[in-house]
Amino acid sequence: MTDESKPYEGPDPVLLFGGAISAIIAVAVALDLESHLQWILAGVAVLVGIALLVVSLRRRAE
Repeated sequence: MTDESKPYEGPDPVLLFGGAISAIIAVAVALDLESHLQWILAGVAVLVGIALLVVSLRRRAE
């Protein structure tokens, strides 16, 4: 029998993103940064958008 399993490709991006957001919210609440929480989440959203754009462009170049 041949082993047709896929090689490990890294972490699941959806779970990684969800875990990062959860950690950021937990740190913001623990440090009493609730008033800045919307700016923190907006900054994270911008960074994720840029990362997705870069990944998308890299895959097309290959």
